Amino acid sequence: MRVDPKKRMVFNPEESIDLHGYTATFIQYAYARIQSILRKEKDAIPNTLRMYEALLPLEKKWLIILETYPQVIEAAAQSFDPSHISNYTYHVAKTFNTFYAEHSVLNAETENKKIVRLQAAMVTAHVLKSAMGLLGIEMPEKM
Repeated sequence: MRVDPKKRMVFNPEESIDLHGYTATFIQYAYARIQSILRKEKDAIPNTLRMYEALLPLEKKWLIILETYPQVIEAAAQSFDPSHISNYTYHVAKTFNTFYAEHSVLNAETENKKIVRLQAAMVTAHVLKSAMGLLGIEMPEKM
């Protein structure tokens, strides 16, 4: 996914399914992980967001990356370069995975933090599915 469309590439089947690398599988796994979290708490996610607490640095980074999605799509369209989208989805998945490894979503420090993280996870899943759909890649609900 990190290949510039104007350059030649050599396909390596082993690299293409690496769960830890720069691959669609890595992104699909992050999406499936988020879906698992959301299935457990589907009734606990309100439609409105109430921010009463400061965000952690990784929470800020996660939300800022999500906010740039429209600009990434525009850049890819203007340059006729889908690698903008693939690079972006990798960074979204990587940021989510980094956050998830260090902080709990379901067992957050407070109920408000849990809600914020669940909503951010829901947006992350939407962005990943949308972006990968633009690339013609389906996203599995489970892996």
